[in-house]
Amino acid sequence: DRAPCPLGEIRTPPAPGDAISGFQQAGALRIPPAELDQAVASLVDELARHSPLALAMAKRVLNQAYEGPLSQGLELEGLAYGFLQQTHDFREGVESFVEKRAPEFRGE
Repeated sequence: DRAPCPLGEIRTPPAPGDAISGFQQAGALRIPPAELDQAVASLVDELARHSPLALAMAKRVLNQAYEGPLSQGLELEGLAYGFLQQTHDFREGVESFVEKRAPEFRGE
């Protein structure tokens, strides 16, 4: 058995009108409410620098793996990685790393 996933706490919404303190109580969010907008903007900027295809696949795998046993999650992760290795974005990520430049992901 696996330990509970912190994403599970995020999936269970707190009482209406109490989202921030509910997430803080769950230990899932440690950002003061006054700094939340800036933290979200920073996260969006960080995610925008990654391959949209890889992000979509990661979301899909996490959502499916969360519901099943660890062995199923690991199998899904391996299948997703095998698929992503065949994409343009994977090659672009490796090439840009070797060439020490920012990647230009196309989502393909």
